[in-house]
Amino acid sequence: MSYTNPSQYMNLPIPVVAQDPGPDWANNIVASLTQIDSHTHTGSPYGQQLTPASLNINSSLTFLGNSATHLLTASFNNQSSALSASSYPGALYMAGNNLYFNDGTGSDQVQITSGGSVNATSSGIASGTASASFSSGVLVVDSNTNTPGNIKAGSYLMGDGTTDGYFVTLQPPTLSGGYTITLPSLPGSGTNFVTLNSSGMSGGVSTSGGITGSNIASGTVTNSNLAATNATIVSVSTTGASSGTGVQVASATITTTGTRYVMLRLSSTVSGSPAYVELFNTSALSLGQVQGIVQFVKNGTTSLAEYPIQTVLLGPSGGGESVFEVPASAFSHIDFAPSSGSNTYSINISMSSPTNGNVTIACVNCFFQVIEM
Repeated sequence: MSYTNPSQYMNLPIPVVAQDPGPDWANNIVASLTQIDSHTHTGSPYGQQLTPASLNINSSLTFLGNSATHLLTASFNNQSSALSASSYPGALYMAGNNLYFNDGTGSDQVQITSGGSVNATSSGIASGTASASFSSGVLVVDSNTNTPGNIKAGSYLMGDGTTDGYFVTLQPPTLSGGYTITLPSLPGSGTNFVTLNSSGMSGGVSTSGGITGSNIASGTVTNSNLAATNATIVSVSTTGASSGTGVQVASATITTTGTRYVMLRLSSTVSGSPAYVELFNTSALSLGQVQGIVQFVKNGTTSLAEYPIQTVLLGPSGGGESVFEVPASAFSHIDFAPSSGSNTYSINISMSSPTNGNVTIACVNCFFQVIEM
């Protein structure tokens, strides 16, 4: 009969001293030693599991290619400087209070954090062949080495480069479908218009060609849309002429381009009073046929146009005057060949017949308009 007691953790048959007879005593010792030799410290009946206090790890501990699972945290000793990538390839560690990773090639130390933040400035972001990183303060996005990549985003805010400055927001309209806008190339010389169509943007139309009629819808340009250039309007003196010598009654100077014609005309005053050129006798004489002249003159010497006015003026019986009036709008002229630079245009009036002082020609309520069209 065997006299033994089972051990607490491995259930070993421990002989009771002075009670367990041989050869049972020897057999129990052999069985216990055999079980001790094969125990794994994995719990009963293979021995008590070990605790961290029972371990003294004084060299590198290998997991033989296996994973360390169910870790709550991993705490690293802070190194004074980054570890050699060739001596510690594939290592994750802390140096200078920042997290580092040495890549598997044994050549690069990748700093993951910097001052409590992700170190995007130096480490950047990589996915496959694509990467995003800062270079001299500029975010560089590549799809491959030195090959620009695409960015998918909403609106872009572009600042003015100053601290707490202002921003220009570039954002798309409400879209019913996607499309691509391709910017045009710079013109070889000069300045081009930029146009937008379903194919994108283009800049092939030179501004020197201007906007042609084909670009303007019919009937869309009204007088209110037009502005005269180099326009001068002056009041006409009502001083009349009663001799053969011409009298200048108005003069206007404009600077012309030399490539556009100039319109000259008489018009009414802004008050709306009727404007006219009149011939009238200054006595009750029966004068018969009389003639005056309205003349447009350029730069004091060049006669552009002359408009004779003739009628029969008869003094009424008992004295008084006889008057003949022509609307001012009847007098206009176009200078089709103005020289570039300053040009002075004037209105002269004169009496050609008779010249005895009994008849006068005058502009009444007139304005003289000089307009480069």
